[in-house]
Amino acid sequence: MAQRLRPGMKASVDVVMPDGTTRRWNGEVTSITPGPLPHWLAALPSAAAESAHRIDVALNRASELSVPGGTPCRVRIIIGRHSPAALFDLGQS
Repeated sequence: MAQRLRPGMKASVDVVMPDGTTRRWNGEVTSITPGPLPHWLAALPSAAAESAHRIDVALNRASELSVPGGTPCRVRIIIGRHSPAALFDLGQS
């Protein structure tokens, strides 16, 4: 999937705060770098690969970001937008 990513693509980060609410920060992809996982990430039990791609995202309102370390989050990157009708045409042309 990393080969489809490009700098400038829109991204968002949803963070589940300690009080149970979810906050979203919007931003964009700034770089995609292949290589080994950072040591801190490779040490986590969920790290699946020895080598991966690092994707840096610049958040629009990063100054408002106050999240405790280890807080779960979900990152979404928009790789394209299509109308629902276009989905029925996949592979037809």
